[in-house]
Amino acid sequence: MFAFVIKYKWKILAIGLVILVLSGYFVLRNFERIELKFTSYYQSLMTIGHEPETLTLLIKQKHLQKIYQLKEKALEENSFTKAKKYFKGRLVTDKDTIGIKFKMKGDLYDHYNTERFSLRIVYREGEEIFGTFSMQHPKVRRYLNVWTFHKILNINNLPHLKYEFKTAFINEKVIGTYAIEQYFSDPEIFNNWGGNPGPILGFRDKLFWTTSPAETRDKKYDTDRYREAEIKTFNNNNGEINSTLFVEANRLLNAYQHDSIAADSLFDMKKMGKFYALMDLLGARHALRWIN
Repeated sequence: MFAFVIKYKWKILAIGLVILVLSGYFVLRNFERIELKFTSYYQSLMTIGHEPETLTLLIKQKHLQKIYQLKEKALEENSFTKAKKYFKGRLVTDKDTIGIKFKMKGDLYDHYNTERFSLRIVYREGEEIFGTFSMQHPKVRRYLNVWTFHKILNINNLPHLKYEFKTAFINEKVIGTYAIEQYFSDPEIFNNWGGNPGPILGFRDKLFWTTSPAETRDKKYDTDRYREAEIKTFNNNNGEINSTLFVEANRLLNAYQHDSIAADSLFDMKKMGKFYALMDLLGARHALRWIN
């Protein structure tokens, strides 16, 4: 056997090298899928014996049928704006059954091509909002990665969201584990970091998603859409916040958007610096996109 190896060592080395290169090529081409598979298996092992919290949505059958129709049409057209229509339902918690309105959410295919499609939930009485959250398949939030992300923001005294996992039911049917993520319009959001209530602003992403197919979205396109994007306010229904603050916050962000004010005149640069460093450390640059 040893003599055989000596005789054909260069051929064996060549074959081994080819196998190594092909294996490396396969791993690189499929790295994200492999990473998600390993993450999923690891987390399944870690949760053995754990009894998950549950969440139940009560939805009228006619509304549920309409939702599935909207979802299938959106997947066929690969366009999801028209699928985001609100419906009424009920949310069952440990303590109570609460009236809600809800809609499908997400701008990309992976939010819809699963039985655990993404939803935005608003529970309210009349015009008073008591809470808002998003629920989505954990895969679109990279399983435990986003949970870790918010924990690290919390440790570093930066704004963050409540983030947890629950087994969801629609009517009496179990749908599976969802990532439950607090939304920016939730009145309780400021309690997360002990801050005073104030305006929470962002940019409407409609221009980015609807004015050009994905293959033509280059850096210039991205920048131009940012300059043209309308500013939106997430929490203008919060009666604790003086309405003049929304006007001033909008004016300041618009000035920054159009290069009329320097960043260090508007933002807390120490906190921004810490936030950027953490985004780099965690590989979470997705959170820095203007559309997010």
